[in-house]
Amino acid sequence: MKSCVDMACGTKMRLQKFKCWSPLLAIFLVTQSLWAAEVKILSLNTRFLKVPLGVELADDIESRLKKMPQAISDTGADVVGMQEVWDPKIRKNLVSALKALGYTYSVFKDQRSGAPRGLMGNGLLIVSKFPLDQSVSSMSFSDYTRKDEYLTYKGAIKTRVKLPDLGWTDLYNTHLGAITFDEDANEYVQEQEEIKLHQAKELADWIKATRTQSEMIMTADLNAHYLRFEDGRFGGKFSDVYFLLTYKKDGLTLVDTYRQINRGYFSSTFTFNAANPYVSRGSFSNIPSEVEDYILVSRSKRLSVIHSEVTFSGKEELISDHYGVLTTLKTVQ
Repeated sequence: MKSCVDMACGTKMRLQKFKCWSPLLAIFLVTQSLWAAEVKILSLNTRFLKVPLGVELADDIESRLKKMPQAISDTGADVVGMQEVWDPKIRKNLVSALKALGYTYSVFKDQRSGAPRGLMGNGLLIVSKFPLDQSVSSMSFSDYTRKDEYLTYKGAIKTRVKLPDLGWTDLYNTHLGAITFDEDANEYVQEQEEIKLHQAKELADWIKATRTQSEMIMTADLNAHYLRFEDGRFGGKFSDVYFLLTYKKDGLTLVDTYRQINRGYFSSTFTFNAANPYVSRGSFSNIPSEVEDYILVSRSKRLSVIHSEVTFSGKEELISDHYGVLTTLKTVQ
């Protein structure tokens, strides 16, 4: 057995080694933090629903278009994925105003057709303070959920963004089909639910086929709450669309940034809220309040979530029928 003197000497030596190494450990930890950069991502459905021939199907388009660029800039977002920027003139004005506020780069790929099917394109736009790859790919879903979706080519676009420390990162923006809520049956129309799930499967397959980088970020209006709607309420299991993109092994297994950092959703957390006047006056005023908008990222040690919040939800901040989702990511070399 070791004597008390031996043990005391051993303890003293270990303390001396710790004192020697602790400054080096501190330097390492500080250096690691200096190497990490923070990037803010915003997802927003703009509700700029203006169809060909100039017919406006949404409220206050002109006034919202005037204040939206500054509102986006005020969030501090570095990269913004937008949905429902349907009209080319609105898109041009939006891109120009945001460019003046520091969003130097923008991409879109609108697969419009001359026929009624797909006449409005996909409505997807990405703007960024960081360089965007101008080589943009897109996909359109093979089917549509509701009759009024016939005029659109909903789907997704993909580019790459050059983030600090992380470098080129795959960047996607998507919008799935809306579905009808049957008030008499107190449920969503099942046939439309099945089509939307098929859209999500097409999206997942396309992302798997087009990924080129180790890390990816996706801004999304999934038109799907994270929980199933059963027995007149949301609860129980994850919804099929959400599960496919976040947890299912043969899906995408992406991280829901808001859910991860906030350890779930509060029961009062919505991005499409019946209390929003733009919702209550719109064509979806009868659907239950739900989370529809997400920022999803790949699982990676080089890309971690440090903050996520719902934004544009205050009475004076409203700029759309959707609230935005703003996530802060830490990128590591």
